[in-house]
Amino acid sequence: MLMRSDVEIRGKDWEAALKTLEAAFALPQVQDPTYQPGDTGAKKYSLPYGQAERARIFMNLIQVYCELKNFDKAKKLMSRSISEFQGTPEEVKVMLAQSDMAIKMGDVKKGLAMLKKIQPDNQCFVEAKKR
Repeated sequence: MLMRSDVEIRGKDWEAALKTLEAAFALPQVQDPTYQPGDTGAKKYSLPYGQAERARIFMNLIQVYCELKNFDKAKKLMSRSISEFQGTPEEVKVMLAQSDMAIKMGDVKKGLAMLKKIQPDNQCFVEAKKR
């Protein structure tokens, strides 16, 4: 689902990406980071989602909401992702998505201020400077 949504986003097929990501977001492994696939009789071939995959689903869904001008849902999901990924390696990716969202909402000053907070020793520093 994650790869499919990436392809749909790159192709700017926002409606298809929204359906794919909402289906992925509804999965128990994405909703609850402590979920184990064997808990409720899930299929044996169901792979667990790690923190990085969960963060990508969150960030991609926020991006699609912003592209579709559904900023209320994007803000709600952003606040959840900020609290869930705080203090993790994914926190900087959340900051990047948050700055993108601010820029798409027309608040360029706020978006740039968030990008300036990313330190040079961070692995996402180069990506932040590109934006």
